[in-house]
Parts: sequence; structure tokens; C-alpha cells
Amino acid sequence: MRKFAGCGLAYVVTTVNLEDTANFLHVVVEAALSLQQRNLLHHQRHGIERDGKNRIHLKIKGGAYLQRHRNSFITIEDFKFLYKHGINTVRIPVGWWVAYDPDPPSPFIGGSLEALDNAFSWAQEYDIKCIIDLHAAPASQNGMEHSASRDGFTGWPTSPDYISDSLHAIDFLVSRYAKNPALLGIELLNEPSAATVSLDVLISYYKQGYQIVRKYSSSAYVIICQRIGVADPMELYQANIGSHNLVLDLHFYNLFDTFFDNMSAMDNIQYIYKSRVGQLQALNNSNGPLVLVGEWVNEWNVTNGSLKD
Repeated sequence: MRKFAGCGLAYVVTTVNLEDTANFLHVVVEAALSLQQRNLLHHQRHGIERDGKNRIHLKIKGGAYLQRHRNSFITIEDFKFLYKHGINTVRIPVGWWVAYDPDPPSPFIGGSLEALDNAFSWAQEYDIKCIIDLHAAPASQNGMEHSASRDGFTGWPTSPDYISDSLHAIDFLVSRYAKNPALLGIELLNEPSAATVSLDVLISYYKQGYQIVRKYSSSAYVIICQRIGVADPMELYQANIGSHNLVLDLHFYNLFDTFFDNMSAMDNIQYIYKSRVGQLQALNNSNGPLVLVGEWVNEWNVTNGSLKD
């Protein structure tokens, strides 16, 4: 059994391939919870559904769980910690439904806008800047769970309505925070998939998003994310998306690709020095956007590494 609480959704998920009844699921779920959690469960608004992979989801649609998570997962103490350790910027992921808070469309749960307001307030107190990152677009821009996809489907590029809703979210966010001294920039979309989002659709969206940001702010950085998968970041350098304070966001993971599967620890280190550094230098030497490495991780798929490695 796995528990998820992200992107404004909260799930308790168990994989069941039998025709189990709803009552059986409740018994299985409650057996895994503490007495206090079981008491809370009865005060939630929840429902049960089965997805296309024949998995059953108990969906928490409202109540105390997610609010307790938001109130405790990130607090002002975290911003104090960042300030004390010299961190001057945070990148905050949001879903498109934040623009409809406090009553977003089902199945999303209200409260994310209050959490974002809190983050800006805490950031101001500790002189930290904020990047707002549209991490989840309507119908998902990459089919992954962190973009609020429940079935792996990427629907965002298939409908003008989805793109319009994304632009509406950008408009909402910039109009709300443009005058806030903590705002550093707006990331128009996180990790669109190269396999499913065409370059033409993405560039058109980025150009419209850039103009929306500039409608409210002449100084906020407009951040565009490279497509994930087989795509060259240089493709966005040649797109003429905007002329002022435009930033290209690169995500560096030595993961998620069979290319890294047989690398040793030293191979991974040399790849960073020989490939990543070279790529950054080439981009910086080009006449184009600034460069941001917005995501990275020190995790490798080194299965036979020694303690020294």
C-alpha cells in the first residue's frame, strides 16, 4: 500500500486485481492506519474509483489530512534555515488549479493559494526571492504524477482550452504577485515532454506567456523549461520568445535514461565535468536566454559502487 499527498491531491492507493467491493477496500485501508488516523478518516470527504490499470483509489477530497500536511511540511522555520545557510531563492511548484482557489474543479482541493501566500510572506521576512513554477498544466504536459496525471496520458497539447487555462493561471499568478518584492520570476511550464508536446505548440505558448508576464512586470524573469526526453535546449534559443530577462531552465539528472545505466561513480562525475559543463558554457556563450539549472540530484544508478565510490 502506498500513500501519496502531492499536487493538491491526496491518495491512499492499493493495487487490487480482484473485483473487491468498496467495503473491503475500506477495511484494508483502515487496517493500515492508526486509531487517530482512522478517526480522522471518518471526517474526510472521500470516494472510491478504479483506474484503467484496475487499481482502486480511495481519494481524500477534503478535510484535515491535506491541510495538516500543508501547515507542517513547509513552515517559516524552513525559510529561516535557508536564510541562515545563504540560500537566496526558492522555486515553488504550483498546479493550474491554484487560479480557482479556494474552490478548484474536482478532484483538486482548495488551500494551495493560501500556502503560496504564506511562502511569499515568509520569503519577504527573510529576504528570499521566489520563482513560481507552473508544475502541473491542465491534462498534464508530460504524463507524470507530478503534473497531476493519474493515467500517464499527456493531454495538454491536444486542446486549445488546456493551453488557455494554463495562460489564465499565469495571468492570475503574475497579477497577484507582480508588485510583491519577493517575486523573482515566473516559470511558464515545467518539463513538457518532447515525445508528446511539439516544439511549435510549446513556442507559441511560451511567447503568449512571456507577453502576459510583461503586461504586469517589466523586470520579473520569464523562465522557459526545456523539453524532457530527446530534445536540444538550443531549440529554444532560436525561437525568439522574448527579449528581456528570459531564462532557460535545464534539469540535470543522471537518471531516467538507459544511457546512465552502466556508468560507474567516476563515469558519472566525468559526465558532469565533460558534458554538463560544456553544455552550460556553450549556452552561456550563445546570444540567447540566461541559463538556470532549476532541478538536479546527486543520485546515480550505480549498483556496484564501493563505499569509497
